[in-house]
Amino acid sequence: MDVQEQFSRARFATIVVGTKMLQLIFEKLKDDFCVHAKIKEILKVKDFHPLSMNFMDLYDLCTKDLVKKLHPSTNWNASVNPQDFLLGDDIKRIKKLLHIFSETESELLEYRKTHDDICKALNDIIKRFFNSEREDFSRIFQDIMHRLIIDEINADLQTIFCKGSSAHILQKYTTAPAKPEACRNREQNEKSLYSRHHVNVTEKECPSKNNRMKNTTSKVSTDAFPECDSHWQKEMTAMKENMPPRIATEIKERSKPSSSSEKISTKRFIKKQIFFDFVPPPLNYFEYTMNELYNIEKSLNRVIKPDCLKPSVSKYMSFSFVYGNHMNVTKASLALFDAEPEEKEEDGNESGINVVYLDKDMTFEMLEEITSNQSLPVLTSVHVCLVVHSEHLLRDRNKLRKIIKPLVGRRLKVLDANCDMEKLYERFTNLSMRVIKIVEGLCPEAKELDYILPDVKERFLKLRQLNNPPKVKKIKKPTLKMRRALSRLREKGLLGYTMENNTLILCVESSSNPLSKDRIPKIIKDEFESININVMEKLFTVHYGITPGKKLHPEIHNASKYGTLGMFGSLRSKKGGNSRRCCISSAHVVSGGQTTYILNATVKLGSCIWPPPVQNHYINVQDISVIPIEANNIQLSTLKGEVIVFDEADRQTLDRRKVFKYGATTDKTEGFICKTDFVLELGNPPINVFLIEPKNKSDEESRFSKPGDSGAVVFTKFGQRVHVFSMIFGGDVNIEGVAKNNSIAVELKYAINQFEKASDKILELDAL
Repeated sequence: MDVQEQFSRARFATIVVGTKMLQLIFEKLKDDFCVHAKIKEILKVKDFHPLSMNFMDLYDLCTKDLVKKLHPSTNWNASVNPQDFLLGDDIKRIKKLLHIFSETESELLEYRKTHDDICKALNDIIKRFFNSEREDFSRIFQDIMHRLIIDEINADLQTIFCKGSSAHILQKYTTAPAKPEACRNREQNEKSLYSRHHVNVTEKECPSKNNRMKNTTSKVSTDAFPECDSHWQKEMTAMKENMPPRIATEIKERSKPSSSSEKISTKRFIKKQIFFDFVPPPLNYFEYTMNELYNIEKSLNRVIKPDCLKPSVSKYMSFSFVYGNHMNVTKASLALFDAEPEEKEEDGNESGINVVYLDKDMTFEMLEEITSNQSLPVLTSVHVCLVVHSEHLLRDRNKLRKIIKPLVGRRLKVLDANCDMEKLYERFTNLSMRVIKIVEGLCPEAKELDYILPDVKERFLKLRQLNNPPKVKKIKKPTLKMRRALSRLREKGLLGYTMENNTLILCVESSSNPLSKDRIPKIIKDEFESININVMEKLFTVHYGITPGKKLHPEIHNASKYGTLGMFGSLRSKKGGNSRRCCISSAHVVSGGQTTYILNATVKLGSCIWPPPVQNHYINVQDISVIPIEANNIQLSTLKGEVIVFDEADRQTLDRRKVFKYGATTDKTEGFICKTDFVLELGNPPINVFLIEPKNKSDEESRFSKPGDSGAVVFTKFGQRVHVFSMIFGGDVNIEGVAKNNSIAVELKYAINQFEKASDKILELDAL
């Protein structure tokens, strides 16, 4: 589901649910003679019909002094705790959601960042409304978000905004209070999604696209339940009868079954414009570069007249992808790239990258059939990459070119998907360099540029170095002898170090006699061309400040002191036996022997068994806290989808990769791994940590994590697999060449190994 479809579905769901909630409330108020009389006086009408009114008209009535429960809380804000919500708060919250849609309508890249939060907020409002008013709109919400055809939703939105009419549209969406037994059985499973309001500790679900929402564009099935859905079916039929022929034909085509196991009578090529939410590792640098260029372009748009600059970067964030119709786009993308695709709505292919994929099942016979079925070219571009998985086709490349050339282009480059993918990824690197030049061309004169964006030249330079293969940094692993020599500098104030382009960067604590180059051993000087010493008061700020992503308190009745509950898991003895549920957090939030609490430090969760407490105010940065859950009245929901602990041997694939986390202070944030190889001398022994920057590192207020997020685990995705690889413990770093708003995270696999070596237990993480 692309971002445009997400936007339309979420906006329509908010309008429908919000309006029907207010209609239901005011329909009940008609029974109150005094309130009814006041409403007629305000509206200056003889009778009051809420079912014919839209959301904003009804919202205006909520602001009048009519009913106390429709007023928002004093000092209302959008982030109050769920237990503080009043009905008036949620009404105002729906209005704010509609305002967000209006603001982001022309900037869908900005909307994509908030989509999950908007859906969660609306889902929570629906649950609370059911608890207070006993009317359940969850089915309406699910139908709009997952089941209804997007063309029908867009048509209804156009009617609402262009004609100002919504009454007849809203009549289609009913909660159907009286249902036959068959329908009630069908909905039993659906209701389980909305029955978690009693859970004390909940778990945030990783945003796997399959779990978050499914791009199901076919109509809600009514054949099995004609009694409860007959009204719905009549309305849908009436809409289709009045639908333009072009849209009706498209809907008919889209509603056809697309299962790969189903026999497809006519074999054809399908072309989609796609990119990825989480890219394959070889495209880490490309995605990082495009995100940086997007932020630079956005900054320029804020200070230069909008008519002088036209958005350009986003147009290059997709490419043409062609595949056989015996499989869907997700299956084809996973087979070739091991990455889930996001379909784009761009008219053209500004990136100039065209990929035709022939999977393992493709044969010459199938290709010849496709050629006979398609008379027009699928691609008109000169340069096309034909990526082939089929060994059968690769045996005769000349025959392959001859068959497929009429459909896909004049210059055809045949690549073996098993060994030639780096040649395809080179095209993305070249595209990065091209877009860097384009954005540089948007910049004004040098003097004016220095005033507007003082660091932009340096940012362009770093992006060029990142995408220029000879200059890309290589992570250099020091020998054991070298590590020992560096560790001895700890006594002289060394806090940590990293290596880049044959330069050693030392972070040294400020003192009356700080470490200088003349005090560095010769064995270290001989190894590196240059050594930079960065003197500082402190290396980073510890993130004190704890469901996964929720607050974990180390002291009872002290809600102001907290960290983040990272993940749930299980503990079992190495000798066998039953397992026991547990959770993890950061070692400087809670350590061995301390009792932990949740729900504003009022409910005991369990006692920490690892790591041992430290002395002399020393900060434990290398370990994680392990807390067996003792409370029996706490219900834990499980993550839908496998979570894999990342193998520390594959660190290089994480360089500049997009990641995300859930923290108690900042909730969900996304960022990029800036460094995978920073060595922190505060550990015993010294440890490698990750530096993670926010998506917009140039914004000084932007943070990947803040105080209170310590203990939050950091994730990324490879294909449909969610990997957890680190845990936040600090931020606001003072490292030369690194933005101050970076966060520091410990390697999770290393910390788990440390715990298992020191105990007789095995720790298995399974749920966020």
